[in-house]
Amino acid sequence: MKPLTDLRAICERQDAVELFLSPQIQTITGVLLALLAKVGPVDKILTRMQKCATQPMDFIVLTRTLDAAVAISNTLQRELLPLLQGTTDYTHRFLYNMYQRCNPPVLAELQQEIINVVDHELTAHTKTSVVIRRGFDQELDEIKEKYESLEELLEQVGFEIQRNHPQLDLSVVFVPQVGFLVALNKAIIMSHDIGLPEGFMHIFNQDDEAFFKTNEMRELDEDVGDLHGLIKDTESMIVTDLEETILDAEMELRENFKALSELDCILAFANCAFDLNFVRPRML
Repeated sequence: MKPLTDLRAICERQDAVELFLSPQIQTITGVLLALLAKVGPVDKILTRMQKCATQPMDFIVLTRTLDAAVAISNTLQRELLPLLQGTTDYTHRFLYNMYQRCNPPVLAELQQEIINVVDHELTAHTKTSVVIRRGFDQELDEIKEKYESLEELLEQVGFEIQRNHPQLDLSVVFVPQVGFLVALNKAIIMSHDIGLPEGFMHIFNQDDEAFFKTNEMRELDEDVGDLHGLIKDTESMIVTDLEETILDAEMELRENFKALSELDCILAFANCAFDLNFVRPRML
């Protein structure tokens, strides 16, 4: 870091500080400060994406940041810059340059892309994975609907097995990466009070239950498959594509974040000058 030595740049900065101290634009200043408070650590998020270490909340923070950045750009364009038309100082050029560096069209398009893909409410609720919005991928939606009706299917299959083997108190469950299994009470099975029907192959025990493969379970494995794993794999591919889209706009995002940081600094300078009754220095 080096002190700013360019006289023109110093004057531009001081003109901007003086502008934000003007009583007539205090409402606009308040709006900008409120929006800047919503800006997240874009640099850190992009770095995590490059390292394939993205966190689910990164997409929510990035969307909120993009929303704030677009709103800041609109405020500069529609409310602040028109007030500076015809001014003779450097303020108009300084703020117009900042507006251009915000890249509003790119930000708005990227923000909409993330909104279309990520279900922000469910992602914020789970916090452990990115949930894809319903309607984005029809095939994924169909898999999820099938998975959500899985409990009803398992109850139906369990009822059929129970009817064929009324001596057993059983349930049918799905275990990721293992498949569909029949669960029986481990203590009863180990006591040999009830004999196991032919075709029940023991897989493992857990807590008070013993789990078995049967012909019915193998049919479910073949017909239904690992829906949970398929959902996760499909969502992971969609998230990877979204990360690539975001990283394609990395240069614009970093430039926007830098411009917003400068605007935040200018507003902080103005606030400090107001609190301490600073007087603008005369540059020679």
